[in-house]
Amino acid sequence: MIRRPDQARRRFILVGIVVPVVMSAIAAIVQTALLPSLPETVAIHWSMTGEADGFGPAWSFPVLTLAMGAGLSVLLGVTALASERAARRAHARTGGVGGQTRFLGALVLGTVTFLSVLPTALVITQATAAEPDVPMVGAPLLAGLAAGVVAGLAGWFAQPAAAREDVPSDPVEPLPLGADESAVWVRTATTSLAPSVVLVAAALLVLGIGAWLVATGEGSGWISLALGLALTLVVGGGLVHRVVVDDTGLTVRTVVGLPRWRVAPHDIRDAEVVFVNPVGEFGGWGWRWTPGRFGIVTRAGEAIQVTKRDGKQFVVTVDDAETGAALLQAVVERTQA
Repeated sequence: MIRRPDQARRRFILVGIVVPVVMSAIAAIVQTALLPSLPETVAIHWSMTGEADGFGPAWSFPVLTLAMGAGLSVLLGVTALASERAARRAHARTGGVGGQTRFLGALVLGTVTFLSVLPTALVITQATAAEPDVPMVGAPLLAGLAAGVVAGLAGWFAQPAAAREDVPSDPVEPLPLGADESAVWVRTATTSLAPSVVLVAAALLVLGIGAWLVATGEGSGWISLALGLALTLVVGGGLVHRVVVDDTGLTVRTVVGLPRWRVAPHDIRDAEVVFVNPVGEFGGWGWRWTPGRFGIVTRAGEAIQVTKRDGKQFVVTVDDAETGAALLQAVVERTQA
């Protein structure tokens, strides 16, 4: 049964925010209750072979469980709701929780379940050991993965499909462009502040963890450091894009020059203006892919949407999208005339 948008939204809040926060809090309480049965220093990190290779204070389990579980659900849940609200307000439409947002709610629930069950199982294993021993991570890891998958599936089916109004794209009139005339349209697409902060913080966190592992002599530290450095460069370079429409078609490139995307006029069926809801349509910001559609999503708002001759779509959010799409449509019609 199709539910009204407000009902679907309330269900998303329950699945993607309330339940994960409560679950992580309960896990943290259970772990805290078991602290007296644990030694002061416990195993907190395991190698790829499943053997403990890192140790720390026992209290780090409940603190990290609550911080990661509650923080992840609140951050992603509130961001998703804010994106939906901005989309409805800016485009004057009534919309529920879209497929991507529904997936996000299920993903958050499954992930937080995993992050709650795994450390709780590790705490219980170490607290109930007959003698001081470092447990293998295999069984707790499998328990966490199984619980996460079950919770994620339950979260998906607990959120009904929401009724949405189909919002048609806005066709554009091609700009009057003579056979011997050329025109260039250039704009800069900058990622909005909130997702920029989140993306940069996540990249710096990975980079910091890698640097810390290297400083402590951890063998895998250099891999983590390299991954963090690469992620930081990709995120930093991908926050600002240059969008150009000219005789060669539509070109989008990052501020550092690479990567670069180009759609030639002979590959374009038509160009339109659409309104993009980042979370509801693409599941977030950045370089996003959904079946049959690729988007460079920097914010909620107007975007140029190019439909290629093979039916696939290329979308880029940018100011003054109507002018850019109109020029692109003129170039396409002249090229294919």
